[in-house]
Amino acid sequence: MVHRNAKQFQLTTAGDEYYQRFAALFSQLNDQWVQLSNSQPVLTGEIRVSCPEPFADNFLQNWLLILWNSIQKSP
Repeated sequence: MVHRNAKQFQLTTAGDEYYQRFAALFSQLNDQWVQLSNSQPVLTGEIRVSCPEPFADNFLQNWLLILWNSIQKSP
């Protein structure tokens, strides 16, 4: 999916196709999150995500860490 060395990071053709397919989805998810965050200042409850493990490992893990850190900083 990527070619990587010490100085470069470049998507392969397959990686670029994968990115093109899912970039809009992640943008929509982010837009929905922003709208939800703006409409309700304090979020409560559980978030459950069901997806294939490679998807979670490669994409959701970093996003969830960012989310968790932002929640911890909230008053």
